[in-house]
Amino acid sequence: MIYPHELIGQRVEIINAKNSSLIGIKGNVIDETKNTIILETDEGTKTLLKQAILKVKLQSGEEITLPTKRAEERIKGK
Repeated sequence: MIYPHELIGQRVEIINAKNSSLIGIKGNVIDETKNTIILETDEGTKTLLKQAILKVKLQSGEEITLPTKRAEERIKGK
């Protein structure tokens, strides 16, 4: 479970989103706000609303999926 972990610095891919044009975007999370995630991609910096499901590749090599949530909700495990 990744909920207690920080997303900043993680490599992610959007696998589902309300805006279908976002699906498939890959990048490193460089910042996170209450409602957005900022990714550094091959095409530059992208700011995305937290209305997506991410595939996260952990440093251990394991890949997990999770819905985007506010950091305090991840910590509490909601």
